[in-house]
Amino acid sequence: MDNNQEPTGSSSNKVDNIKSRCDRLRGTVKSMAKYTLDLKQDPHFKADNPSNGEMLANIMLAYRHLEDARMRLGKVIQAYDGRVSCYDKAFESQDKFIESDSLEEFKNKMKE
Repeated sequence: MDNNQEPTGSSSNKVDNIKSRCDRLRGTVKSMAKYTLDLKQDPHFKADNPSNGEMLANIMLAYRHLEDARMRLGKVIQAYDGRVSCYDKAFESQDKFIESDSLEEFKNKMKE
């Protein structure tokens, strides 16, 4: 069976499978992020090279993208577990603030 095929069985097994697959993938991405940061220790950077700054900046960008991907996979697991993302809560608060005519009205809406 290739990685894109779901195993046969109940639908709950398929849902559980996506959660475990995301969790395993998060571990893989974490390892990749560590190896990406390890690139900064390469002997190449001991020599004075004008491209070092650009190379180091791109290593950090790659690391940040991997961390973001790991977080997004965590959000898949979070959604599966029925929890609301903190981003959703922040946007809901912002919407309530925008809809409010005063700070007092906003505070009352936040109590709802």
